Amino acid sequence: MTEVRPRVNGPPERPSLRDPRIRAIIAILLLVIAAVLLGGLITHASKVEPLAPQPVTYTVDGSAASASITLTTPTGSLQFDASLPLTDEDGTNGLTFVFPPGSLVSIVAAGDGAGTVTCHVAVDGLEISSSTASGGNSADCQGST
Repeated sequence: MTEVRPRVNGPPERPSLRDPRIRAIIAILLLVIAAVLLGGLITHASKVEPLAPQPVTYTVDGSAASASITLTTPTGSLQFDASLPLTDEDGTNGLTFVFPPGSLVSIVAAGDGAGTVTCHVAVDGLEISSSTASGGNSADCQGST
């Protein structure tokens, strides 16, 4: 029989990647890293809330008595003449529509030729656009939800 003797001189042997124990440790570390990354992605994705529809309020006022108005709605557009300030059927200032997220919104108001006309667009109560025109010119307001 051959006797196995421990190595006395020189540095200890360096572990080899061919050693099954080293391969097992590397595999376990990779699995742990993958589980942590995947868990973080799943947690983040579950916290993202879908965007809600946004109320958009169009208002038109000014010193002109009336204006010709064209505005976008969630289903198309409206064109009409109105006395200023523009009010809803119940007397509320402006007209409000609920738009899906990312919608383009616009209103154009042309005064009756005398005085000024000002349009405003507000999304969820925050004004995003306003414009004033005079002498029958058009005020043009636009933005997105």
